[in-house]
Amino acid sequence: MGNCIQKIKSFFDKFSQKNKSSKDVEMQAVKKSKASDQQKSSGGGSGFRFGKVDAGLAASGLKLSGTGLAIVAVVLEQDCAYWEVRINKSGIVSAGVSPNGASVREANLCTWQQNEINVGDVIGICLAHSDIPMLTFTHNGSPIHDKSISRIRGDQCPAVHLNGAEVEFSFDNFKYRPPRPQFSAVIT
Repeated sequence: MGNCIQKIKSFFDKFSQKNKSSKDVEMQAVKKSKASDQQKSSGGGSGFRFGKVDAGLAASGLKLSGTGLAIVAVVLEQDCAYWEVRINKSGIVSAGVSPNGASVREANLCTWQQNEINVGDVIGICLAHSDIPMLTFTHNGSPIHDKSISRIRGDQCPAVHLNGAEVEFSFDNFKYRPPRPQFSAVIT
């Protein structure tokens, strides 16, 4: 099990020790994160920061649904990182990176409309600190040349903004290979 997945699991395990149901655990995690949203804490430690998004564990990683911005508070410090967002329910999905504690306006995201993605599709996200463009995407393993972001500055974390969609973050067990050999799973 990857390091990111272990951190996700330990985050939710803290709450489940109180013998709460899975739904109660998810809701407490979201309530806790909403409180931290109000504090607008910054910096990248381990853990997760959610917008108005329901969160839970899935077989492949972190399952998110609803509407809002979710930021995984793991700073991407490696030169080339790759992760996947799997579509479980269609809606509007924006994926990319964001500074921890940022608003959706400050995030570096590319958007897929409901008619551009289907249930079961996989969006691959590639961050290369030394390449231009710095953030590139794949759709079901094929590069998307018209969606990319250049010149990203500062500490960045994996992020997704949802509008009625349900997705799963996958930080290791990839469905598709990264597009180039230098891209690897997120290191924490």
